[in-house]
Amino acid sequence: MNKSVEESINIPKGVDTGQNLRVAQKGHSSESGGPMGDLLINVVVKPHAVFQRNGYDIMSDVSLPVWKAVLGGSVDLETLYGPVELKVDEGTNSGDKKRLSRYGITHLPPNNTHKGNHYVSFKVKIPKNVSGEERKIYEELRREEGGSIEEDM
Repeated sequence: MNKSVEESINIPKGVDTGQNLRVAQKGHSSESGGPMGDLLINVVVKPHAVFQRNGYDIMSDVSLPVWKAVLGGSVDLETLYGPVELKVDEGTNSGDKKRLSRYGITHLPPNNTHKGNHYVSFKVKIPKNVSGEERKIYEELRREEGGSIEEDM
């Protein structure tokens, strides 16, 4: 006879999609009247809106305005452990990455004192519309670099 039962179980930190958890004596009854079998749970971790997982490592993207990519500065970054201030180096390009050591996922026992890393990929955000003043600044930059409108066309 099958019946539905609700059971609370502990999911260890670091478990990933495809791994199985075994809960002793929470499965079906034995046909011969012996102890109950074990319940096997196949884990599926839901995707996150901001973070992507790769093993014990976490990946995320950060958008930068052009001026911050050129001049450097800092950005507030959300991590699994709360917000951190991340330094942006001068001359950062789209696709450049930074590693935050030990900001990833906790390893499963017996290595549960270890954590993966959090990798940040920068995306430089190019404005679609610029004000008149911004346009003047970009045109001055082009002149400084020796460029002209004609050679860009």
